[in-house]
Amino acid sequence: MDRPQDFDPRQPTALRQLSRQGLERLLYWTGLSFAYLKAASPTGAVILTYHSVAAPDLAGWIDPHNRIDPDRFVHHMEFLAAHRRVISLDELADAIEAREPLPAGSVVLTFDDGYRDTLEVAAPILARYGLPAMVYVPTGIVSRGEAPWSDLVYSWFRTRRGRRLGAVDGSRGYFDLNTAEGVAAAHAAVSERLLMSWPAERGSLLTQLREQLDPAGEPPRLTASWDELRELPRRFGRLGIGLHTAEHVDLTAGDENSVRAELRSCGADAERELGARPLHFAYPYDRASGRTRTLMAEQGFRTAVCAGDRRRCLISGTADPLALPRLNAPHSATLLRFWTSGAYPTLSPGLSERL
Repeated sequence: MDRPQDFDPRQPTALRQLSRQGLERLLYWTGLSFAYLKAASPTGAVILTYHSVAAPDLAGWIDPHNRIDPDRFVHHMEFLAAHRRVISLDELADAIEAREPLPAGSVVLTFDDGYRDTLEVAAPILARYGLPAMVYVPTGIVSRGEAPWSDLVYSWFRTRRGRRLGAVDGSRGYFDLNTAEGVAAAHAAVSERLLMSWPAERGSLLTQLREQLDPAGEPPRLTASWDELRELPRRFGRLGIGLHTAEHVDLTAGDENSVRAELRSCGADAERELGARPLHFAYPYDRASGRTRTLMAEQGFRTAVCAGDRRRCLISGTADPLALPRLNAPHSATLLRFWTSGAYPTLSPGLSERL
């Protein structure tokens, strides 16, 4: 059997992103952000998104985009506990309903996809520092014990024995998996198709992909079970559970009836397994639209989080609770400090708009 080839799906970071983040670090370390905070006294909360906090022995099964190292996560939480005001999502919702301003440095923590390590690794760290958080779960995937498709695809490419992959974008031809460029192109094309697909198409695509890649191994169970999720708030009282659809589908890609059925399905799953229907929701892939926002209200959700506009990531008392913008937590400690300080993004409007 051929030795599985190493695989890293991350593309070189775009130059403009490198430039923007370099300037943001400069704004922080030169003290300009501190001067701005003192002079402008901004208000507003920031919502941060994490996914997996798996231990290093599981790293080979998880897309690097989805994972932060536990030691780095500890440093994040240590800083936030000491220097920021970490509040629960319900506290944020209360402030919005009351039209109350939120002090700069207010932070809400969220975790997507219901990873098992949220309970085993992240929750004890959060408890150590007394921090609240919201955990969003895709109920159908949890019920079946499946790994997130992005992690399946990552692990299959990493342990592939197949040397070529038939095109997945409808064109003729194939991807050469003997080169790093071919692997990166194949992974990008497959991921784009899967991101836009709903369950039936996704299942077919994954079956075809596995057959062609012929992976040497399969990931262990990465998602929490319902028993583990029931245990989460019992053991860690400051952690809440929210919904992330049933099948982790892009709600903006479905028709109204399909989206409504997806929302009802995940609500029914949670009510059956947890005894209550959660009132907080995270749009998969952070993709939302005016139509999906209307359906959130119809289904009675109290909050819903999405990507939003980075220029408006500071959440005030006038924010729309069903379209709350959030930021993927950066790995950089400096960016974490700057993004949660209250100075970002107002201090750098030119960066946010032009870079």
